[in-house]
Amino acid sequence: MPLALEEPILTGTGTGTTDSNSNSGTGGDDTNAETHTQDAPGPMHAYLRGRETTIQRIASGMVGRPLASLQTHARLISYFESHSEIPDNTPHTETVPETQDNPAASLFRDLFDETEDVLDNGLELLTTQCTVESDWDAAIAVATYTIRLAADDTRDALAGMS
Repeated sequence: MPLALEEPILTGTGTGTTDSNSNSGTGGDDTNAETHTQDAPGPMHAYLRGRETTIQRIASGMVGRPLASLQTHARLISYFESHSEIPDNTPHTETVPETQDNPAASLFRDLFDETEDVLDNGLELLTTQCTVESDWDAAIAVATYTIRLAADDTRDALAGMS
């Protein structure tokens, strides 16, 4: 299904291509080709892989993607905190004591913290890479487009579940 938004036009940059049949990372050995198939990347990841300049890669992979991921992590933390597992022998009126941490919530808190670090590093890198206003404009356009791709992909996945 075509997306309803347009990729930002950046002067002096190419779109890049990804060869879905390449054996990168496998050493060129085709022995597992029949037993191991890899799905094509989703729209956001395909877009990330196509970024060619340093600013585009930082803006998409270290700013846009983490911003989208932080929203997901926050929602998952909230979900797992509110749906903590209650032992089978506990009446349904009791809740898990606040001192007990749900392992899934804890995992996503750790992921949230790591993702925040990536975002901070990306923003810091952009301050060193963006030397003129047009660099910042390009970085903002790429990060914004990455977030929109992630949101559209999520919306489409949810719509497909109903």
